[in-house]
Amino acid sequence: MNNLLVSDLHGTLIDCNEAAVVEATNYALEKHGRKERVDIEYCKMKQGEPWANYFRLKCPDASKAEIRRMVEDAKEFGLKIYPNYVKPMAHTLEVLSEIKRRGDTIVTISSTTYNAFDGYLEFIGIKEFVDHKIGITKEQEGNDNFDVVGYKSEKLKEFLNGKMFEKKAMVGDSELDARVGKRVGLTTFFFNREGRKLEKADKNITDLRDLLSFFYKDYNLEI
Repeated sequence: MNNLLVSDLHGTLIDCNEAAVVEATNYALEKHGRKERVDIEYCKMKQGEPWANYFRLKCPDASKAEIRRMVEDAKEFGLKIYPNYVKPMAHTLEVLSEIKRRGDTIVTISSTTYNAFDGYLEFIGIKEFVDHKIGITKEQEGNDNFDVVGYKSEKLKEFLNGKMFEKKAMVGDSELDARVGKRVGLTTFFFNREGRKLEKADKNITDLRDLLSFFYKDYNLEI
């Protein structure tokens, strides 16, 4: 019986994404004549949510159509600047390749739209390791009442239906990730390089290689 790793994408497997999101979001705000701006802490707070939510909170008076245009402008600008920011998180390739070498299953889950998902996976060189991905649609991204946790939980339940795994873990860098994992019975790992802890998570880690120690008794973490 093999094991299952479900992993968030941005801030977990992908490094330096917040800075790119800040620049792209502020570009869209400025383009639309908005005085509001975001910073790193704001984007960390919104991690795990659709990009539209970043704009909704800052611009509560904006129409759905304007929010949608801001998201599209931010995405278009983001594609131009991502190569300057985005790279694999430390040990991402080592962890995923070892999990696949041992014949186990990897699922990536994100509030990224499906049409952009493969681009991220290819850009950081991990597409070959991913067995299944869960993203969102453009319609869901633009829905003010979209239940991110409920949706991701249901999609994971659909994936898990009829499958048996010895160990099942979910890793992410936000409370939303832990809530999703808890709903479907996974051991939840909260990942934060600075050592910030999340009480709702089963385990708090600062190094992705700790996942290998959880799955494999014969794995020794070498600093």
